[in-house]
Amino acid sequence: MAKKTAKQKAKEKAIENQENKFQKITDEVIKMLETCEGTFELPWHNLAGTGIPINIVSKKPYRGMNRFWLTLASMRLNNCHFASYKQWQEKGRQVKKGELGFEIVYYKPTTWKVKNEAGEEEEKSTALLRFSTVFNETQLENYEAPKEEKRESVVEQIWRVDEVIDCLKPVIEEGASGAFYRPSEDKIYLPPIEMFKSTEQHYATLLHELTHWTGHKTRCDRPLRNNFGSKEYAKEELIAELGSSFLCQDLGVSNYLRSDHVHYLKSWLGALRDDNRFIFRAAAKAQKAVEWIHENVDTGSAEGHSPFISQDWNGIAERMEDEQQELQVA
Repeated sequence: MAKKTAKQKAKEKAIENQENKFQKITDEVIKMLETCEGTFELPWHNLAGTGIPINIVSKKPYRGMNRFWLTLASMRLNNCHFASYKQWQEKGRQVKKGELGFEIVYYKPTTWKVKNEAGEEEEKSTALLRFSTVFNETQLENYEAPKEEKRESVVEQIWRVDEVIDCLKPVIEEGASGAFYRPSEDKIYLPPIEMFKSTEQHYATLLHELTHWTGHKTRCDRPLRNNFGSKEYAKEELIAELGSSFLCQDLGVSNYLRSDHVHYLKSWLGALRDDNRFIFRAAAKAQKAVEWIHENVDTGSAEGHSPFISQDWNGIAERMEDEQQELQVA
């Protein structure tokens, strides 16, 4: 067997380190979900009072798995501002000694030249997956907590969701025995509003089904006809859970766990234990669904009038395509 070169060894070490980071984050998610068994709480619920995590330098929100991961940190720290060690230093701030940062994933564009069959040089390009570490503002020296902002009233929250529905115009039938989306009819079914414990629960459920609705072949085109109990079925439910939580966060609506979703916990835990990319792929799909809604709602809204709390989504057009990103995660 040929002896491995230093370059080959370095590449294998980099792949191993990357794999360990995927596993570390996945293990943390598994721990959080394990504590939820037997309860009606999930880690990503009640995000409405948590600001959308943003990079303090670019002022842009984190996306996909980074948004999910850093939102959980923001809930614990009561602060949604993040930046790398170097970025904080450039702003004249210093991370406290001994603080541990939060891993995020990003995609670094790279190009190289190859020769085609005719012997001519062609340029190839891709996006390579990389990990980085960011720190929350509360981890800085001389940090002072800002005054808490007053939360919007339920009336204001309802206006925001109604505006989204008015712009997208999904077909919704109320009076059903349960809440679900039927792909064959491209229709959302909801129970009568009086069956919900609160107005917020009604709207949070609607946003969950709206996330399923984005999976139709004319929109984000996700596989929706999956066998109950299968990994793909569990994945679509997780996409809807994360997507609706992101939307609740964007619209200031408190999210609620439906009792039937407790049954998915075991499926999610099994998938996470088998595949340390599962949560990353689901978060990427959820982000894509949310951005589809943002783009189509903002197109349909009156000029200068958007229902979303976060207005800084102009970075969407600059991103690498999700399909390319997912290829790197796979």
